[in-house]
Amino acid sequence: MWVFCPFNGADCLKIGLMNYQLSTVGQHVCDWEHHSAGVWVDPTDLEFIEGNKPIVYASRNGHANYPHAGDLLQGSANLRIGIRNTTAFSKYSLDSSKNYEIIAAEYLGDWVINEPRWLQYMRKWGPTTVHDSRAETNRTLNRLPKTLQYGCKVSCISCINERFYGGLLVKAHIITHKQINRY
Repeated sequence: MWVFCPFNGADCLKIGLMNYQLSTVGQHVCDWEHHSAGVWVDPTDLEFIEGNKPIVYASRNGHANYPHAGDLLQGSANLRIGIRNTTAFSKYSLDSSKNYEIIAAEYLGDWVINEPRWLQYMRKWGPTTVHDSRAETNRTLNRLPKTLQYGCKVSCISCINERFYGGLLVKAHIITHKQINRY
């Protein structure tokens, strides 16, 4: 399933009980998200609305989805360091049983699905942004007490390297979902 997300807010770094809002890391516009990974959730572990519609909670500043509301850590649970994804019930919702468009189904055969014209738009959907996540994380960690700085820096830099490829996040916005070949 592909979902168009018009905006992604800045990340929040969680270190133990403390939360540090990052000013730009993670922030960008226009993403096509392909939700093909994750975990299977037993239907008895889901919340439902209007009878049989499962509730999926979207991360406040990201595109991550979860089966329950709350704060979830993307990083090291053992060290309690990582990016915090916050979800909550909201008056805003997307009923995907009503608001969707099938744009491709090759397995049905040629010309069964009329591909929308906007899918042929082969230009950027948003600007290219570069965030020096390592520098911003270091600025954030330097605000910690000296006794915590070294251990947190090693763990956070490791987490950032894993998530942002060497501490430098380059978000070159895709042209169309058709051009993403990594999925």
